[in-house]
Amino acid sequence: MEHLEVSEIKIVGNPQEIPVYIENLKKGTEATFDINLDEDLLNTENKELNFKNHKLRGYMNVRGICKDCNAFSKRVVEEHLRYVWENYNCESTIGEFETLRSEIEGCGDNEAVLHIGWGGGWYSTTIGLLVETYPEFTTSAEGGERKWYLRESTLRHKFKLGKNPRTHRYASRFPKTRRITIKGEPLGWVKFTVG
Repeated sequence: MEHLEVSEIKIVGNPQEIPVYIENLKKGTEATFDINLDEDLLNTENKELNFKNHKLRGYMNVRGICKDCNAFSKRVVEEHLRYVWENYNCESTIGEFETLRSEIEGCGDNEAVLHIGWGGGWYSTTIGLLVETYPEFTTSAEGGERKWYLRESTLRHKFKLGKNPRTHRYASRFPKTRRITIKGEPLGWVKFTVG
């Protein structure tokens, strides 16, 4: 219990303030855990599984996993930074995300920064960064980005991304909100070191 606290959360980008309180680990909490790679499975020569010769086999090691986790985390943090600069512009929050980005960039071969908790939103828990790179995300074949929400051929329209269930209108930005602590700190980020 000594490592838990209750934090007030701000939902940035929401038109009205909604008080949200969460139970979370205190900043700076340390924990130890085990992580295992199934070497027998990775080295099997079974024709159905064929992991031994799989093209992704080279990534199934601590250095490869840490490198990919950090690359993904850095992109997520940069997207949050872009959003904060454009929509919230709070110096302390920008500073927190810049510190987080520096922490990621400074990781060794056996270290990674990941988002594992609540509050990371669309980018931390989905393949949203990849989906948004497709031209069809907000551009339709019959007319570009203008009034994309009227065009059923865009991915946002097909998957109803940013559609209000009550009004059936689409938000102009998607995702439209971010969650941070009342102090402007990002939520749910951890750094792990493989010993």
